[in-house]
Amino acid sequence: MQFTREIQRLILLFGIGFGAVALVAAYWAVIGAETISSRDDNPRVIEDLARIQRGAIYDRDGALLVESVADDNGIVTRRYRFDSTYSALGYYSLRYGEDGIESTYNSQLSGEDQPYDLESFIHEDVLHYPQQGQDIQVTLDLEIQQRAATLLNGHRGAIVVMSIPDGAIHALVSLPTYNPNMLDTNWEDFVKAEGNPFFNRALLGTYQPGSVIQIGLITAALLNNISLNTTYADATLPIEVDDVVLNCVQPSTLTELTLSQAFTYGCPAPFAAIVEQIGLQRIESVLNTFRNAPHLIDPEATPEPLTTFTLEDALGQGEITYSPLEMAAIIAAVINGGNAPQPYLVEAIKQDDIWQPITSVRPTTPIITPEISRQLQGILRLSVLEGTAQSAAQTGLDIGGQAGIGYAGDSSHVWFIGFVRLVSNQGFAVAVVIEDSDDIDLPASIGGELLALAAMENQSP
Repeated sequence: MQFTREIQRLILLFGIGFGAVALVAAYWAVIGAETISSRDDNPRVIEDLARIQRGAIYDRDGALLVESVADDNGIVTRRYRFDSTYSALGYYSLRYGEDGIESTYNSQLSGEDQPYDLESFIHEDVLHYPQQGQDIQVTLDLEIQQRAATLLNGHRGAIVVMSIPDGAIHALVSLPTYNPNMLDTNWEDFVKAEGNPFFNRALLGTYQPGSVIQIGLITAALLNNISLNTTYADATLPIEVDDVVLNCVQPSTLTELTLSQAFTYGCPAPFAAIVEQIGLQRIESVLNTFRNAPHLIDPEATPEPLTTFTLEDALGQGEITYSPLEMAAIIAAVINGGNAPQPYLVEAIKQDDIWQPITSVRPTTPIITPEISRQLQGILRLSVLEGTAQSAAQTGLDIGGQAGIGYAGDSSHVWFIGFVRLVSNQGFAVAVVIEDSDDIDLPASIGGELLALAAMENQSP
């Protein structure tokens, strides 16, 4: 009997042991599996992430810009094919994450937004094929993008080329930049590099507008019934604001100028007189309207109000700053009946081998009246003919623009904002800013060449 009881106890212990093993196995198979799979250090998870076939990125004409290339083991490397597009597209790295378009459209490019259905289960969990993302098409024109990057090479600054009236960005360049193909090996070098190559100057740069703010001051003058033919004595005298002395951007042999001529030569004295005549409050109101031009990153964003508004702000040397993208939207409004287009950089996503547009509705923001936009076109053309923006002139094209200088600390930067008009309100806007320079001909010549290239590629046959 004693032996039988020992056998029974042994069997019971074995039963309890097997039961415990079964319960533990069941837990990790059913409940705990998700916990394991979600651990960052799970080799299987890391391997699955490394094998994801992210969607490709194409330019507006179908040129392949970014692709995913798998090695013999199925490990995928993201390949960026053109150095001119580095700053426009951002990066993807398994180690360092993603940025730019790669971040904004990560769920589509990675395939995370795809429904998990029976087909997905069989494809990924049964057959162990890698997750497949969707291709996207950006608005960039590779030829214009490459030319813009070449023209800006060797300088710090940014360029934006935007089509009107839709707001599609055909070129977006920020320099210095980094090589996303070398991100994993050179990350620390990029982080420490002079000029902060990860900072996108075209989208996020905050630059004093300097004398190009005169386009807003002209608008304020017209809204307050001050004619472009109003004359100002001693129009070429310098104006001192804070510790900066502002002179005419383009020298003039005349001392008495009309308001139109003062804009053409970028002379600050008549505009200081306008600020005094109209009052800071009205000037601030008009410039705030310009500051409400649409943004790419956050279309609903509104600028922070200034605690105080001074003559320094009104003349473009204070706290009011603009990014090149904002400047491009403002100049686009000039030939779009006063309506600034909403900039956009992604055109379509491929679904079932068909390109599906992101949206068919492109909102605009009114910032000036149609009549004022017409008058601004005239003085911007005059500036290209005989004023600050002469270097932007291109034979046979309707180009208007303004070149100017802004000052920040001990350095200066130069601007060109301009347009080329094709038919009706269609055309292109460009904004160029170059840091650590006082050569206004440089951004104007770059802007004029890019406007001519955009016009040539988009003229009706």
